Amino acid sequence: MILGIFWMFGLASLLAVIFGHVAISNIRTTRAKGKGMAITGVTLGYVGLVMMLLFVAIPVFVSGSADNAPAAIATESSNSNSNEDEGAEDETATTPPPTKAVFKAEDYRQVSARGFAKLAKDPDAYIGKHFIVYGEVTQFDAATGSEGFLADTGPIKQQPSYGFVNFGQNAAFAGSKSRLSDVVEDDLFQAYVTVLGSLSYETQIGGNTTVPSFNVDRIKVYGSTKN
Repeated sequence: MILGIFWMFGLASLLAVIFGHVAISNIRTTRAKGKGMAITGVTLGYVGLVMMLLFVAIPVFVSGSADNAPAAIATESSNSNSNEDEGAEDETATTPPPTKAVFKAEDYRQVSARGFAKLAKDPDAYIGKHFIVYGEVTQFDAATGSEGFLADTGPIKQQPSYGFVNFGQNAAFAGSKSRLSDVVEDDLFQAYVTVLGSLSYETQIGGNTTVPSFNVDRIKVYGSTKN
């Protein structure tokens, strides 16, 4: 009974159970006194053993639950990242294409007569630059196509005198069909252009020439040499 009371982390409880059963067996044989204390010792011994098992089992159970928690969190995190990746893919798939650059007239500058002469001399040195030029359309037909024309051009606006103008530099112009839809041969125009560099082409008389080429970003017809 005393060992059952002082269980000493399970060892005393185990001894209480063993000694208690031995005592009960002896009491039955010898008919000695003390059976109640023996039964009490056995009972307390079993209680102590159960408590010892609980003290061992609970920490093991809690530790096992804690070990499983990071795995669950990792799985949840992985699923979350997967969902985010799928969302990113969806967002990429539905992202609209970049909008076209807005035309700004202030980005284009007038050029002096000398500056225009330098441009005509070495167009490749000015690729990507923005200028305002003037000219007369000299060829805009099936040979040039609907998205380009040839013109005599220069840095200064000219008005026709007796049906003639004197733009000194031959040049090639390219632009969208819609932008050039209102332009025809002999038109006088002001154009906001981006320099494309030099362009070589065969002339109608069989020769070959190299001229400055421009992309037309905006064009305005202001007159014509046609009567």
